[in-house]
Amino acid sequence: MPFVRWGKVFSLPVLVRLYRPEKLNRKLGRPHRKKTELADEMLQLVAESFPDRKFLAIGDNAYVNRSVFRPLPVNVDFLGRGRMDAALYAQPVAKKNRPGRPPVRGRRLASPAWRAKHNRWEENEARIYGRRCFVRVQVFDALWYIVGRDRPMRLLLICDWPGHKKDDVLVTTDLSMTAAEIIEAYCSRWSLEETFEWTKGKLGFEDPQNRTEKAVERTAPMALWIYSLVVYWYAYWSQGRRRLPFRVDPWNKKKQNPTFADMLASLRRESWTVWISDQAGKRRFDRKVFEPLLEVAANG
Repeated sequence: MPFVRWGKVFSLPVLVRLYRPEKLNRKLGRPHRKKTELADEMLQLVAESFPDRKFLAIGDNAYVNRSVFRPLPVNVDFLGRGRMDAALYAQPVAKKNRPGRPPVRGRRLASPAWRAKHNRWEENEARIYGRRCFVRVQVFDALWYIVGRDRPMRLLLICDWPGHKKDDVLVTTDLSMTAAEIIEAYCSRWSLEETFEWTKGKLGFEDPQNRTEKAVERTAPMALWIYSLVVYWYAYWSQGRRRLPFRVDPWNKKKQNPTFADMLASLRRESWTVWISDQAGKRRFDRKVFEPLLEVAANG
């Protein structure tokens, strides 16, 4: 969910699946399901629920494999990190008057690692984690047959990527994306790390004290969905407001935009204001008198 007002993207959880390790499944006598299989199941559900919408799924290299790429729905593209030693092929060329089944892949192409050493780089400007940067790139299309079979992919080799000592490669099934679009879309995945950080620190996602199976299945998803609801509420509540309330910490005096902690504090403050106002009834309610109490209740 993008906040255009200050150029911020939030990852809002809408679907969850419980993953059990293979050893635990054997102990319980249950069939084991990999994380990639669970991810594919959720992608299929989203695609079926919104058949007229186009989706771009973004993941790390653990999800760039055949379990996710091969069954991708028609209205879903995927973007993630590839492998520098990927075995790539050209599109197959059908030969006339040749007996047997048509070829499924063309000639073998150079790997990303070989291209990084021998091919020419082009300088490209992109917004990386909120900053304008110049990187060197190579863009080319190929078949990564072991992952996507005959589905063509666009690969982006990146050099001089801030924070990366080695060359890297990104891969997407959306052949219309430019180099800058691929980089900026992949960098937006960082908001997912922030989601886990805030749900653990503020909403009890980490180490819940549960023992029964149903409690385990409910507590973690509830924390994730509360995160989505808080951000969605704040997006609606902040419309039309020129100034947004947020706390400036001593160690971050250059802070210019609210974080999730500020959003949660705003929700608490508004909730307590409504409750106190309702309790006051017809009596006079002076918010200024209760402002210190509201501040403590909001920020904890």
